[in-house]
Amino acid sequence: MIARELIDRLDRAGGALDDLLWTTAFSTHPYGRPIGGSPAQVAELTADDVLDFYARFYVPANMALVVVGDVDAAGIEARVAELFGGRTGAPVEVPEIAPEPDPVDVAIAVDTRESEATIVSFAWRAPEVEDFAEVCAMDLIYTILGEGPLGRLHGALNEQGLALMSDVQYLTQRDRGLLIITALTVPDKELEVRTAILAEIERLRAEPLTGEQLDEAKRVLRIGYAFSNEAYSDQAGSLGFYEGLGDYTLAYEYIDHVNAVTPELVQQVATEYLNPDAYTLAIIRPQPRPGTTEEARAPCSSSFAQG
Repeated sequence: MIARELIDRLDRAGGALDDLLWTTAFSTHPYGRPIGGSPAQVAELTADDVLDFYARFYVPANMALVVVGDVDAAGIEARVAELFGGRTGAPVEVPEIAPEPDPVDVAIAVDTRESEATIVSFAWRAPEVEDFAEVCAMDLIYTILGEGPLGRLHGALNEQGLALMSDVQYLTQRDRGLLIITALTVPDKELEVRTAILAEIERLRAEPLTGEQLDEAKRVLRIGYAFSNEAYSDQAGSLGFYEGLGDYTLAYEYIDHVNAVTPELVQQVATEYLNPDAYTLAIIRPQPRPGTTEEARAPCSSSFAQG
């Protein structure tokens, strides 16, 4: 069943694009590997493989229990000790992973699908959780770029008739991850879309935000964070997410960190990470128009927009 799900995911343009982007952006780091593995790898797993994995990782020393609500903390702790205290298992040693070398050029990957549309997806290296002030600045950058109709990309792409859809994603990770900008367009507007995206990246690097612009981005981000933590289950998810990265307190300190971000820090982070000459570009084009890497490198219409 899992192998079938992986095959179905790769059959969809979005899943294929996601794998293409991450495997191109990370050639040495595990982030370049599909989370669920490949269908062939899953098919080779044995029952002993699964049981050995469970015995190694599913031990109390490698777990975090998150409880949110009006509860009796002492009573819960006693019950947890009763249920889990007798289980054995050594703490899991997380191996030291060498960081992926910073990109120094444009890495391009092209695929084709039976479709009438073209999808382009840019990715830039982004801050790791240890640099949490930079993480919050990058959260504000993706808010400025892509928060629906309020985002700059919506005005530069959707409202100009260049893109049918645009999206910005950034997930905080233990190691440096990716800021991803994706746009769905028609084939003959691909270069215009790429030019417009890189123009907005250059704008962030060259033009400091005004206090009003940053305050508005913070307001939007605060509203989104509050909405995503409205339910107890959401709050437990946030605490568990940050505990998985190393420190659950970041979940309730997050807004304070966001509020402390300055226009100077936003520009500094944009300049450090969003290099218009060093990024990953994944493209999925309609099958009748195969596209090659050399075609993908065709110059855009502005001097800085090198693709």
